[in-house]
Amino acid sequence: AGALAFLEEKRDDIVLKLVRYMQGEVLKRIRGREYGKRRDQRELIKVCQRQFRKFMALRDWGWFVIIQKTRPLIGMPNPEEELRQLEEKANSTYGVYMEQLNTKEKLLAENIAIEEEKKAL
Repeated sequence: AGALAFLEEKRDDIVLKLVRYMQGEVLKRIRGREYGKRRDQRELIKVCQRQFRKFMALRDWGWFVIIQKTRPLIGMPNPEEELRQLEEKANSTYGVYMEQLNTKEKLLAENIAIEEEKKAL
């Protein structure tokens, strides 16, 4: 019984050592993520402060005001160009529609001519 108890004691020590090692690794990963997040926040605070100082220095400069006002307009579609494209699309669609109407009228006229021909025979 003494040898068996000794082996169980050693097994318990090994299991406890492995569990503590795993807990340490998990805690290291959790704390590492938190540390990385805080480090990034400290770096971003520096960037924000630098950008704010630049803004404060430039906000009264006339060209900066013009740039700030016109920046949202860059890349917006030109209303006249957009209207022209829509008009072209509508005209092309209406052209196809008119062509189909003309074809229908022509076919109806041909049907009437064929009916008259049949009556003549």
